[in-house]
Amino acid sequence: MAEENNIFFSPCLGRLRFQEVMAEVFSFISNYKKDRFRLIIGTDSKNSFRGKATFVSILAVHRIGKGGRFFWQRTHLDKIFTMRHRIWQEVNLSLALAQKTIFAFKTKNFFDPLIPQNLEIHVDIGTKGETREMISELVSYVEQNGFQAKIKPDSFGASIVADRFCG
Repeated sequence: MAEENNIFFSPCLGRLRFQEVMAEVFSFISNYKKDRFRLIIGTDSKNSFRGKATFVSILAVHRIGKGGRFFWQRTHLDKIFTMRHRIWQEVNLSLALAQKTIFAFKTKNFFDPLIPQNLEIHVDIGTKGETREMISELVSYVEQNGFQAKIKPDSFGASIVADRFCG
């Protein structure tokens, strides 16, 4: 699983290690120093069978108003028997990736204090459906970890991009 947590995929660049992903992010931001950026991290999941679930997390760098790049990784976990547990695990995986990303920025002395404020955690929950009862607790959890939480319809990183690679 340790190796699985280090492997990402890019639609343009193929298979990358986390360090290579961050090099691409740094390069992308450096090439457009006058532009504004936001980082987006989100996770979606799909149950398979007997408590096994597949999770896909994305890390996107969005050059506001001008597109961006994204990278995704797949994780398989066992003993996920309820939707509630699966959604919490999605958020935990997103927060872990966010912390890892912030650490990479600090390590490369590429850190801007606005980065955590501009890092959004996209949570695949919304005001319709079963997940509406979890909004308050999950949004609070993300915010207590120092990040912005976005839910549907604004959580496209999880509900659209990550969802695309869950299957």
